Amino acid sequence: MIQGTQHEMSLGEKEMCLKIMGRQPPLPYPLKEFTGSDGITYQEYDIPEEKRTEVLKQLYPMGTPPAMDTPFLDIHEMRLFVLKDFRVLRYKDSNLLASPYFDHSGGLFVDWQPLDSALRPCYFQQITIFNGQPIDKGEEDKQ
Repeated sequence: MIQGTQHEMSLGEKEMCLKIMGRQPPLPYPLKEFTGSDGITYQEYDIPEEKRTEVLKQLYPMGTPPAMDTPFLDIHEMRLFVLKDFRVLRYKDSNLLASPYFDHSGGLFVDWQPLDSALRPCYFQQITIFNGQPIDKGEEDKQ
């Protein structure tokens, strides 16, 4: 069991991700620190654009990763993002894929839904943002 603070976000998801990914050596990229909305300091790799596809292939736990321009839903945020905007965290001796919104709500790769499954009626009414822009009520089908 992960030992965290009482307010650390997404402990259950982090534990699940660590079981899936296991221990991993650090990636050969610099780490930068940021503070999440839970007050915890996290480490994120600064991965050069030209290496992001390679890193995604290395870390994506569900087989061959989708194209970098594939839209996903972060179910914690109920916001869409494009896969190329993923983040990689160094956490408890592992490298974890995270949503671009991780620092706000803790979305990790287990919290990502591909857009084709995310636009089912139960999600449809709740999605309001795509690439940082409000979705116009008349434009949903174009997303």
